[in-house]
Order: sequence, then C-alpha cells, then structure tokens
Amino acid sequence: MTDNDETESTSHKRKVSETDFGSPALDKPRKKPIACRPCHARKIKCSFGHPCEPCQQAKREHECDYPKRDQKITISSSYVEKLVAENRRLRERSQSIDGHAEPLATIASTNVPSSPLENGDARNPLLHDRSWFFPLGSTGPIHISEAADAAFATRFREALAEDGKAEHIPRTHYMTDGKLMGLADKEMPWPPLARARLLVKAAFDTVGSCYHCCRKSDVYNGLKRHYRDPTAPRTIFTCKLEALFALGEAYSCRTQSTSEDTFPGLGYFARASRTLRGTRERPQIDHIEVLLLLSLYSLLLNRRHASSAVRSSIIMGLHQNVPESQVPDRAAREHRIRIWWSAYTLERLWASKMGHPISVQDEDIGVDLPSNAGLSDVEAADFLDVEYANASIRLAQLSRHIISSIYNRKSIHGAFSQRVQLALKDLRSWVESLPKHLQLPAGGLTHPLQRPQKWLHLSFNQYVILSTRPILLHILRAHKQLWHDTPRTRDLKQVIGETPLALAEACIRCARHSHRLLTDTWIDGSFAIYDYTYTQYLFSAATILAISSISIGQNDDSDKDGFDSASQFLDQLKQNGNYAAKEFCQHLQAIRLSLTAFRNPATPDTFNAFALSFPQPPFTPSNTTPGSTFQPTMTAEMALAEPSLQDFLTHSDFDPGFLDTQIQGDQFQGFYYPMLQDEAWFAG
Repeated sequence: MTDNDETESTSHKRKVSETDFGSPALDKPRKKPIACRPCHARKIKCSFGHPCEPCQQAKREHECDYPKRDQKITISSSYVEKLVAENRRLRERSQSIDGHAEPLATIASTNVPSSPLENGDARNPLLHDRSWFFPLGSTGPIHISEAADAAFATRFREALAEDGKAEHIPRTHYMTDGKLMGLADKEMPWPPLARARLLVKAAFDTVGSCYHCCRKSDVYNGLKRHYRDPTAPRTIFTCKLEALFALGEAYSCRTQSTSEDTFPGLGYFARASRTLRGTRERPQIDHIEVLLLLSLYSLLLNRRHASSAVRSSIIMGLHQNVPESQVPDRAAREHRIRIWWSAYTLERLWASKMGHPISVQDEDIGVDLPSNAGLSDVEAADFLDVEYANASIRLAQLSRHIISSIYNRKSIHGAFSQRVQLALKDLRSWVESLPKHLQLPAGGLTHPLQRPQKWLHLSFNQYVILSTRPILLHILRAHKQLWHDTPRTRDLKQVIGETPLALAEACIRCARHSHRLLTDTWIDGSFAIYDYTYTQYLFSAATILAISSISIGQNDDSDKDGFDSASQFLDQLKQNGNYAAKEFCQHLQAIRLSLTAFRNPATPDTFNAFALSFPQPPFTPSNTTPGSTFQPTMTAEMALAEPSLQDFLTHSDFDPGFLDTQIQGDQFQGFYYPMLQDEAWFAG
C-alpha cells in the first residue's frame, strides 16, 4: 500500500469515527427518498433524478413530479419548549442589538413584554408577568386574581365583545368595617336558654357538620353554666357562644333581610369580633375555635379576608403532633388535630376562591390525620365522620395544587396540558377512593343528600371547573373565529382536537351537575339563603352554562335554560339579602347583555354550525331525570368518563397539540388576553 493510500484510509477512518460519535452529520436525521408520482403509480424503482431515468425512457419527463414530504411525528413537549425558549432568547438578543425591542404579547389592558421560557419550563399559558389591578376610587387599585369566579366572568365577556374590551365589576357588596365597629358598641341581649340551644344546634347541624370548630359536649355543658350566672365577666367562651349564635341565626333564618341592621346574627358577630380584636401573643385552643367560627360567618357577609386561624395554630404548634406525655387525654389530642385540619381546610377554601397564597406548605405539616382510634363512642360523637374529614383534607390539598400549578404566574416545569392532566388525574383518584357512604348513587337520588356529601361533590365539581375552564374559554375564542371563516371548510374538532373538546365538555358537565345539586338543595329546604359557598358554586356553574349556551356544548338550548334558571335563583337570593348574590347578579346581568349583543348580529345557522363537534355520549334512560331536560343524573366520576378524556388521563406520553402549540411562538396572546388597551391594568 502506498503512502497516499494510507493517508486516504486514515482520513476515511477519521470521518467514520467522527460520524459515529455524534458529529453534526448525525444530528440531522436522514430522510428516505420518495419516488416520483409516475414511478410510484407504476410500482417501479425510481432513480430520483430531475427527471428520473424511468420517466425519460417512457418520454414522460413533464410528469416527473415528487410529492412533498409532510410526515407527522410525535415529540416530547419539553423538546418543543426548549426550541421555543431558544428561539425567543435569540430573537430578544437580536432586537436588543438593533435597539428597538418590541413586546411579544399584550396583557389585557396594557402592553407588557412576555417573559421567555427559561430552562425548558413552560410558563403558565393563562397569565402574563404582571398581576391584574383594578382602580377603585380613593382606595387605590385592588388586586384581581385570575382564579376567582368574578375574574373569569369578566374574561368571558371580553371574549364575547367585538373589540375584546369589558369593564370588570369589582366587589362592593359586603359588610364594611365602619358598620361593624358601630354595631360592636351596642348592647346585645342574650337569647333565652331554649333559643340559645336552638341556635347552637342550628350551627352544629349546618356548618358544624362540615368543619370541626369546637366540641359539642364542651359547648352544651358550658352553655348551662353560663346561664346559671349570666352577669359573669366576659370570657373567650362568651365569644364562642356569640359566634355560634350568629351562625345559628344566619343558617336557620327563613325571612328576608331588608337592611344591614336586620342581617341575622350580625349583632352577635360584631360583639364577638370586638372582644377578640387584636393578636394574642400566646393563643389558646379556645381562641382558635372562635377565629374559625367568626371566619365562617364573615363569608356570609362577603368578607373574605378575615381568617388568621392558621397563623395562630402554627404559633400553638397544632401543625405538629403533641407528645402524649404532655397531653395524656386522647380526646383532647384529637381535638387539637381536628382544629388544625379545619383551619387548614378553610384557608385552602379561601385560597381557591380568591387565588391567594397559603400560610404553610404541606411539607411543613407533621400532625397526624384525623382518627377515631382510642376514642370512646361518647368522645367520638364530638367529632365529624373520620372518613369525611380525611376526604375533605385531601380535596383541600388538591385545590392548592390546582391553583399553584394552573394559575401561577411563575414558570413551572412541564407543559400546561401536563399540569391539567395531573390535576384531573388527582381529582379522579380522589373521587374513586371515596367511601361508599360519601359517594352519590348512580341510579339517582332517592332521598336528600347530607350536607357533607353535598359539600364534597360540589367542591369536586368546582375544582374540575377551575382546572378546565381556561380551555373552555380558549375554545370559545377559536369557535368564534371559525364562525367568521368564509367559506367554512373546517369544524371545531379539526382545529382544536378531541382532547381539548373533551376537557371542555367535562367542565360543562360539572357545571350542570352542580346546578342540579344546588337546585335539589333549594327544593328540599337545606340551602341556607345567606350561605356564601353554595351561592358561589351556583354562580360558577351559571357562567359555564352561559358559555355552553352558545353552541360550545352539546346541549346548548337546554344549557341556556339552565343559565336562566341559575340567574333567577341568584336573583331570589339577592332579594333575600344574600351579600354574595348581590355581587354575582351584577356579573350575570353584564353577561346577559353581552350574550344578547353577541347573538343579535348572527343567524341561527351561524351558532349551530359546529354544535356537533363535541363527542356525543350514548343516551340511556338512566341519564335523564324527570323534570329536567338538560341536567343528567350522574355521579362525580361521570364528568371524567368521556373516552377521549380517559385517554388523556391514562397516557403519560401524548401529543400536546392544541393545548400547547397554540400558546407558543410570537403570536402568543394567552388563553385570557385579547388585544386591547385600557386603564384597568397596573403593574403589580
């Protein structure tokens, strides 16, 4: 072998070695050649020329044409996110060099640059970098959380508006601080002993059946002692009785409140609040019990920022197990445990309604879950059903995950669709693990549900709605654009895909289910006319039914009736003096006006053009209930039972499709944010 041959051989080996070990030659995937159309039709070997040899021989050079390769492949969402992040970083670097960087996205009311995706983490597709602040007169701007139902109602009206603008309606219907301070100075006569017992029982049978705030035996024994000497100095137990009287009056009242002064239980609440005013350096268990009771009553006044029970509980160490040697009484230890978990559950209930941060993370909690082990039957009667208590705690934990993963402005690892998938997986696991006595009967209700059952299933529905309604709103925007396409060559399923449509349908099903449960609650007389949580869930369901009524769902005409029914329901609560209903009725009236303006320019064919895009579940007689044309009798599991949604929840690897690719690139506007500018947004 000559020297030249050895050199060429060495060079060839070097090239092969470089190729084998990750040179750029291997980074670019090799494409398999595609035969020209004539060769493919004749099923002969193509030489891949221009024209190819077989076409030349057949004198068909002008027909030699190669099809364009358009192969669909499945890649991981994290890889797409890395490409988008790199593209955005390079674009920003180029713009900074040129000295005229432009914002990539517009928040609903002001131009704010969109933050890049960093380290492969997918930032929340719903939100931009700055918080939403609404100007409210001399009080300054107030923060509006996107997780709140009122905020979603405003986003819905923005989606309907031709110019994408809608004025937010702030919360103004609530009991003011000045009014409460004035009432606190007035003397409030104690009720007779028989009425006092009735009010305490009403409080225990309603909110006391869902939250453990105090031991029944201690309250009834202390009530007897108090009435033996009603002139004794005020104590923390006096505050506890007044808080129970306030709740008992509000939840047992069946008459209309004509003014703020006649709101049931308000005098007792004001007196107890004044006595408890200020922060205790060393809070005691009685002090936390009163805080829980007062915070529950505060919701009835549409005052949603009153609870400091978790912080006081942490000071006491209730979030950790107390040594048995220091508290040998088993019932007393269990009472501490239950008080902590009630404070925990209520704080997360507040956070899910308003989208606020929480005081303590789950990893910092070391206390045991509720248990009846070691309790006598008499002692166990002081506490809620242990399986219900644990189910409500687990649901509270899931609510925090939903808010932090779906409505957090910071970049979070994983695509948005993966976070929705995880939230729904957790909710499905929760409802499947419910003990039988807490489940809803699949064959329909034969007797009124207990309040704890209603609370669990209404809350489950609300958390499914929270997880999926941003997708429903985005589908509405896409649907609206399809209505303007001329000619219409695509339907909603082709543009969106089956999985997002199934997610939106799950949202609508849960809204229908909540509306049905609340209607039945009103009929059987267990819907307290001043209750906040039930009123909020009714408003949330009404908003979803309003969206479904314009052909987003499969029963749009019936859902329109459901929206009208819920609106009338809330209007009745408003007339009775329900503070939350006064706020929500303003939003529903604005939604009704927006729907009217949205429907008028269109013909009926426009709105029904894509109604059949949704997957249609099979109809069976058990799915309908007499007296209702749109509300199916269903259990909570049925909302997540649609086949394409089951595929979404089952597979760990899936093509993100519409859910993620629609929110990437320079045209990203977010699910909520249309192109509009006004003065309703300020830097947070």
